Amino acid sequence: MLYNYFAIGIRNLLKDRSYTLLNVLGLTVSITFSLLLMVYVNDELSYDRFHDKAERIFRISAHIKETENEFNWATAQMLTGETLKREYPAEVQASLRLLPNDRLEYRTGQTRFLEEKFYLSGENVFNFFTFPLVEGDAKTALKEPNSIVLSQTTAEKYFGKSSSYLGKTLDNNRGETWKVTGIMKDIPQHSHIRFDALMADHDIRQFTAENGGAWGQFAAYNYVLLHPKVDPQAFETKIRGMYDKYMASIFKPLKININYVVQPITSIHLHSVMTQEPEPLGSLAYVRILGITAIFLVLLACINYINLTTARATRRAREVGVRKALGSTRGSLAAQFLSESALLALVSGVLGLGLATSLLPIFNTMSGKLLTTGALFQPSIMIGLASILVLAGLIAGSYPALVLSGFQAVAVLKGDQIRSSGGWLRRALVVTQFAASLMMLIATGVIYDQLQFLKNKDLGFKKDQVLVLRPDPGSTRRSEVVAFRDLLKQNAALSAVATASVTPGIDVTYKNVVTIEGNEGLKEVGIDIAGADQYFFDALGIDVVKGKGFTGQLSDTLNSIVVNEALVKKMGWADPIGKKARVSGGNDAPFAQVIGVVKDYHQKSLYNPIEPLIFVYRQAGFVVHAHVKAPDVASALKSVEKDWKAAFPAQEFKYTFLDDEFNQQFSADQKRGTLFSVFSGLSIFIACLGLLGLVAYTTEQRRREIGIRKVLGAGQGQVVTLLARHFIILVLVAGVIAIPLAAWFLQGWLKEFPYHTALQPLTFILSLLILLALTMVTVSFHTIRAALANPVKSLKSE
Repeated sequence: MLYNYFAIGIRNLLKDRSYTLLNVLGLTVSITFSLLLMVYVNDELSYDRFHDKAERIFRISAHIKETENEFNWATAQMLTGETLKREYPAEVQASLRLLPNDRLEYRTGQTRFLEEKFYLSGENVFNFFTFPLVEGDAKTALKEPNSIVLSQTTAEKYFGKSSSYLGKTLDNNRGETWKVTGIMKDIPQHSHIRFDALMADHDIRQFTAENGGAWGQFAAYNYVLLHPKVDPQAFETKIRGMYDKYMASIFKPLKININYVVQPITSIHLHSVMTQEPEPLGSLAYVRILGITAIFLVLLACINYINLTTARATRRAREVGVRKALGSTRGSLAAQFLSESALLALVSGVLGLGLATSLLPIFNTMSGKLLTTGALFQPSIMIGLASILVLAGLIAGSYPALVLSGFQAVAVLKGDQIRSSGGWLRRALVVTQFAASLMMLIATGVIYDQLQFLKNKDLGFKKDQVLVLRPDPGSTRRSEVVAFRDLLKQNAALSAVATASVTPGIDVTYKNVVTIEGNEGLKEVGIDIAGADQYFFDALGIDVVKGKGFTGQLSDTLNSIVVNEALVKKMGWADPIGKKARVSGGNDAPFAQVIGVVKDYHQKSLYNPIEPLIFVYRQAGFVVHAHVKAPDVASALKSVEKDWKAAFPAQEFKYTFLDDEFNQQFSADQKRGTLFSVFSGLSIFIACLGLLGLVAYTTEQRRREIGIRKVLGAGQGQVVTLLARHFIILVLVAGVIAIPLAAWFLQGWLKEFPYHTALQPLTFILSLLILLALTMVTVSFHTIRAALANPVKSLKSE
């Protein structure tokens, strides 16, 4: 029986090729890109789940609260983890500390690289996390001092292809020699922390022992492995006692309270609100949006199937009548039509899976992922594909099957029930399709508006044509940086040169507890601190709005600070000039005075609000900014490289441009926006495919009506308007539904940004006009052909 159903189904589908092609094309496209979206979402949700003990590993982060401010740091003190293990043995089975090493140059022979992702680690890291070793013993690899475990890619980078890397050595600019004791597989991309090497942290243990645990310094990522069945929320409450025992003596006099936050590592990528994260975070909002988009694409294709099948009911009405007259039951007829929809879904599923596999490299480029073909064949994705096929093949096919199998044999054979049914449902489904497509189109426009707003926002400093150079602080003296800066100032290709401890718009400054003069006396406040030389403000175009900047005199070093407007506002100063602050040192350290106020600028990324900031004078910082004269950038770079080699002959010449670095912060949102725009276009394409089929059947049903109207004098334009008007009205109704919904949703999304654009009416209007234009293009082919047809041909059978 089933074989008979499918055999007849194949004949019916092949008989009406245009109908079949529209359905298969729409469903294949929707399945293809839904699969890609599911793989993307699955990857975002799978961060850190590859660890064998992932459900028991938690990061200990810090929530710091001052009298007037509070903030969250992903880092905590050096001894946080091991102290928790000692103090709470019933809850903590093991602890681990990972500490980013300084930005240093490593070399072997003539091969050298500047490394930024080498981490200091405890010896139990491989028992804690699942980072498999391909060489070496996981239990002893980091046991000895100056041991280092390299990733496979890093080992090949330094030593080339080799059967064994154990025993090889790397030197750095500090005069240290590190012995390779293990090779680990490259850290998976879906890890919240990634590194190229792990180094034994014996020196850190010595430092913490000599400095009482350094409970005032927040620099390390601390992890604990909790015993099974330990409630992390209860544990977080319990460890509040750590403040009184270890930190209160330092922070309580400053009116600063610190609580530890127990974060499941599996939630960090999408849920963390901490700053100082080791890797860029994902966006839960985008994951939800893309997940909903995947569902939308399948629903749009299913709506097409329902619409096209019910619309063509007139062609199959007599078939149903004959079958019923010959004894077919309604159940057997419904099974026949369901078998056809199942065939369509199965063919589309196979094609979609093949197309998704072939498009995966392109999708990786667009999304920034490194997904493999195996990701498409994971059980969760296959279950998702099976669900799509069931939805498309059975659920979407059930309504048309019930409608067609419900025709009365006598009425159909007499010609009474010849028109297709379900017109109201088709109109509702078309409105739903275009409302969803319009919402996605509007969202694409708003995402673009927000990115352009961020890229074009006045930052308060100059970023174009600014060359950024970073001498290695581990092997470079400040006097050498001064000499290099002075050498660059003589370079005719440069218009300005300055040094600082940070790069504007990019680098995160770290808070220090500052004793500062308020309107009611001295108070302790956590404030961001940055160092700058006397040329920094002018070179970067940062306006001094009151007082003056640094002069380069000795008095700057001892007595002067420059603050930003945000600090003036925070302190409530009517006249900031002359206000006192003790930025560093003990209680006996001298106070410095405010000599100037700079206009607020974005020191951190635009994803962070502007915070109070103090500049202290540094004769030279380890970040050099050089403004290149336009337009000959290439020759300028050659001359700067010559100066670099003269100043730092042992260091590799590396540079970036400030605007490129600044724009990197938008790369993740740029990629997500590109993804969303592509899938918005696909949703419209699928909707237009269905519309194309509906228009074809509508013009076919009204063929004789059109002929009569033309005989009675109707012009071609009137006929086109008559046929297109119905669909234009449906799009406008979709606009009435979609526009307020999109505005409500997107307004909430924009509020997640500290700085955001307003919703632009033009974006909504253009989106609706684009949809209307595409609708007109879609319906024009059949409507114009119907208008141009000879009415004699349509009326000669009457």
